[in-house]
Amino acid sequence: MMLQTFILLTSTKIKMLEDGGVCKKLCTVTDISPEDSQFINERIREDYALNWLVDGLPAAEKKVDNKTGDVFYDMGFNLGDDDGDSYANPKLNNHYEILLEYHTPVSGSHRVVGVVVWPSRFVPRFPIRTNI
Repeated sequence: MMLQTFILLTSTKIKMLEDGGVCKKLCTVTDISPEDSQFINERIREDYALNWLVDGLPAAEKKVDNKTGDVFYDMGFNLGDDDGDSYANPKLNNHYEILLEYHTPVSGSHRVVGVVVWPSRFVPRFPIRTNI
């Protein structure tokens, strides 16, 4: 098993209780070389996971055990999907639905107590507005 750990700080800002849950475009990648594409596909097939920290808390993905039906939280979330028909051409997750769970110890003050992420593959049908 190969583990690679590094921390990448981003300029991404998530504001609690603001923005009305609007999706925002965070980056644009215009071209990926064939070598990079092959590297990414290999990592997806190896079930690489992303592990985010939000306010120092690890993000988790909420999943359902196929055998028992039990719901559980899995630390981190998959880089992409290679199940079924996607094995020959893995799908890179490029869209993340994020749920911030928070506690209000005193009125007007909020503290993040949990982060849940649902990754998916998003292919826009129309141009994405970038001036939100």
